[in-house]
Order: sequence, then structure tokens, then C-alpha cells
Amino acid sequence: MILLPRALTALLLLLTMQAPATQAKWLGQKPCKPDEKGYLLTLYQFMDGENWKVQWDISINSDPCINSWNGIVCNEHGAVTAILLPRNNLKGKMPQDMRLGRFEALQELDLSNNRIEGRLPGTLSYATKLRKLNVADNYMVGPLLDGLGSLPDLEYLDFSYNLFSGDVPNSYVDQRESGCVVIENGYKENFITRATSK
Repeated sequence: MILLPRALTALLLLLTMQAPATQAKWLGQKPCKPDEKGYLLTLYQFMDGENWKVQWDISINSDPCINSWNGIVCNEHGAVTAILLPRNNLKGKMPQDMRLGRFEALQELDLSNNRIEGRLPGTLSYATKLRKLNVADNYMVGPLLDGLGSLPDLEYLDFSYNLFSGDVPNSYVDQRESGCVVIENGYKENFITRATSK
């Protein structure tokens, strides 16, 4: 009876060491918020998730936070804080009603070096906690979102090597005390090449 706690401790330690990489990063991790899981599934559907280099397990019992979907970082409350999917073969047209701005705790979004087309969804301007956005090396078009430059915590934007057009909103430079906006474009001439605010 005295050895039971030690044996139990050893067993738990062994199970922890052999736990799969998809296990939650800490005990007590809450599942992903249902609406945010829905937004991720929409992203997977519209960005040809079945052909990604590293796919998600989108089965009914799989959870982005508890099962650590590739590129998804969550806080302990089940809110998504980062979507990091560079060089993962995302392709397709970004729908304008995609609710990327509805992730209540989203701080970083990296969709760079993929084959994403279309405009940045206007809802992205509602991501009030966003600090870093990188959509470089895609095929995105249209004007840059003016509202992004006014987000209070924004530190870094990279729009380089896309097909954006129009003027760079003043808010991207004028309202930043620190940080950087990179707008180099290898496919379009006469486009502002770089705007920094440091």
C-alpha cells in the first residue's frame, strides 16, 4: 500500500513521456471555442485543406487546441492566438466573409508563401489583438485594408510580393510608434516599395 503512490507516479510519468505530439500542451487546456473552430474549418475548406502539406484532422472529435492542429496556437481558455501556416500549399480565393477578424485573441496570422488569391477579408480589421500579419508571396489583389493600420497592438505587416494595387493608407505609417510595414511587390511596377515606422 505504501508503494502505490510511487508506482502511480511512475506510471503517469511514463505515459506523459510516451504521449503523442498532438496532446494538449498543458493540463487543463480547454477545447477550442466552437465558433473559432468553425472559422478554422471554413479556412480549411476554402484554402484546399485536403492538399495542404500538413493537413488538419478535421474529424468530429478532433479539436484545434487539445489536439494541437498544425500551425494553431491557443491560450488556456480555448481561444486561438496564432494561425501560422506559411509554405503549407494553401490555395484558392479568400472569401470576403471569412471571419478572420472574429478570433477574439488572435495575435499573429502568417499565411505567407502560399497560393492564396483574392482580397484580404474586410473582417480582418476587427482583429483588435492582432500584432503580426504576414501574407507575403501570394497572389492577393485589390487595395490594402485601411482599418488594419489603426489596430492598437499592431507591430508588423508584410504584404510583399502580391498583386495589391492603389495607395498605401497613411494609417499604416502615421499611426505606428514602432513596428514595420513591408510592401515590396515583385509583380507590379510603380507600387510603393516600402513604408516603415520606427
